[in-house]
Amino acid sequence: MSIGAGTVPPGTTITGGTCTNDSNGSDCYITVSAAVSCESSGSGPATTLAQFPLVLKANPTRGNPTFTSAVQAFELQCTPTITTTSLPDAHKLATYSQGLTAEGGQGSYTWDLVSGTLPPGFSLTSDGRLGGGTNTLGTWTFTVRVTESLLHNSDTQELTLKVTPNPIQIVSPTLPDGVVYTAYTAHTLAFGGDGPITWSIASGALPTGVTFSSAGNFAGTPTSVGTSTFTVRATDGDTTQTLPISITIKPMTITTSSLPQAPVYAAYKQAFTVLGGKKTYVWKVAAGSTLPKGLYLSTAGVLSGTPTVMGSTTVTIQVTDAARPANVATKTFTINVVPMSVATSSLPAAPVGRTYSTTLKTSGGKPTLKWVITSGALPAGLKLASGGQITGVPTTVGTSTFTVLVTDAAVPHGTASATLSLTVTPMSIVTTSLPAGTAKRYYTTKLAFSGGKGTLVSTISAGALPPGVRLATSGTISGTPTAAGTYTFTVSVRDASTPANVATRTLTLTIG
Repeated sequence: MSIGAGTVPPGTTITGGTCTNDSNGSDCYITVSAAVSCESSGSGPATTLAQFPLVLKANPTRGNPTFTSAVQAFELQCTPTITTTSLPDAHKLATYSQGLTAEGGQGSYTWDLVSGTLPPGFSLTSDGRLGGGTNTLGTWTFTVRVTESLLHNSDTQELTLKVTPNPIQIVSPTLPDGVVYTAYTAHTLAFGGDGPITWSIASGALPTGVTFSSAGNFAGTPTSVGTSTFTVRATDGDTTQTLPISITIKPMTITTSSLPQAPVYAAYKQAFTVLGGKKTYVWKVAAGSTLPKGLYLSTAGVLSGTPTVMGSTTVTIQVTDAARPANVATKTFTINVVPMSVATSSLPAAPVGRTYSTTLKTSGGKPTLKWVITSGALPAGLKLASGGQITGVPTTVGTSTFTVLVTDAAVPHGTASATLSLTVTPMSIVTTSLPAGTAKRYYTTKLAFSGGKGTLVSTISAGALPPGVRLATSGTISGTPTAAGTYTFTVSVRDASTPANVATRTLTLTIG
């Protein structure tokens, strides 16, 4: 038997028997069967319902039998299969969402609950989404059904959903180091859980003087040096999580990093600082070390005095606290006693014609100091005293550069030199703007000047003041303006020098 015409559904095979009746004139019936699967190799699952008409043909082996063909229609019908066979656990108080899956069948799927119950707060949607949330722990077994939309074939599957406690995760395994006899605070942190988390120490011991609260806070003042390893426990009533962690308490340390240089014969003072330890502290120079000559260390940790010998000295400083047994810290420093130097690096400008005074300064040097000019010269009208004072009334505008030498009273003498510049500035009118006035109201303001010898005389050299207002020779502008407006004018000022120094400035006065 074979197919004479037509096609079979994908994945279908036709099988037939052999006619064993060989009597002439007798009918011979052959049974044909079809093996149908819902998937065809290489073409995926069937998605439509279809009829396949076939014409079957007989192949006689002898004689000349007659054959009446029959047209047979095959229908392809498939049942859906649920492929979800297990579910991931749900956590207490956590949102849960899981899609159920199936294959085969025709058309779309509709899901429903056949038997059993879901956890409180959970539901199954018609499109196969299982979700919700609950605060009830336990295990629920139920049966779900999927139905395909074309032929309404269905499949069922028993599933189990377990609601477990929300796990706790401790996320702060590393705690900051502490310092002996210094206030210590730290905090543990955990995620998850089904409610408030309570903390405790499961095993081991905290550093002496440090406590651990049920809220997860470390606090206290550690009194001993070392590393303490212990296990913390976090619980929410449903679950418990533990984690071993450590706290290291460091020893007392001197925190002063270095010492500033000490100019020879200059007063010196520097306080040392310490971290940790129990007050009160006692400071001293460690055995085998010495300070530069003229410097001393107090028990309060203050290094002071007047160094008298230049050079570099290495010294070890020691501090002891009041603990019993005492904590001791040491640190080695280098102290550089440097030569005397001129500390003045620049000089203030000197307005021409005005009294000027400034004093040169040194860093270090044994009194009494003597100053001289070794090259160059001061501006005309100024002089340098041996005590370092520059005084006088400069008479010439300009910049003068000179070198000073200072000698101290040490034996042998210490010396230092520096090259400085001093600028004598011209006389000027400092005022650059005037306050506004109001018509028919009294107005007064005074111009400011820089430099100039003796009495200065001010005049209007161009333009005019508002009507009713005048300029006094002293630089005072005053009067009652009679008309509003904006008035621009030029002021000239002249000093008592011969020849006179003159300065001018153009100003504007607005009367409203």
